[in-house]
Amino acid sequence: LSEISRLGRNLMGIMSMLHLCMMKETCVFTVKENYELVNNINSKVLAFAFGLSAEIERELISQRTKEALARRKAEGIQLVRKKGDKNTHYKLTGKENV
Repeated sequence: LSEISRLGRNLMGIMSMLHLCMMKETCVFTVKENYELVNNINSKVLAFAFGLSAEIERELISQRTKEALARRKAEGIQLVRKKGDKNTHYKLTGKENV
């Protein structure tokens, strides 16, 4: 797989998937990190560290997004299109006359 974080949405999901692979004696290769995860303690520690860092990264992205939206809302910038407004921002929506 490309990276360990692709196995699940959170640390528990990633760890349970890797645990299942290791219990079935399946070797997991990561392309980006170039690691081979097999059923040993080194692989388990490495998988935990990667899973934890991926979860922290997702949380930070979510936090930054929420803060940016709150800031824009405080500045009075409209965050969503009003109900019934037509889409004028995108050029080809499939509803315009050509």
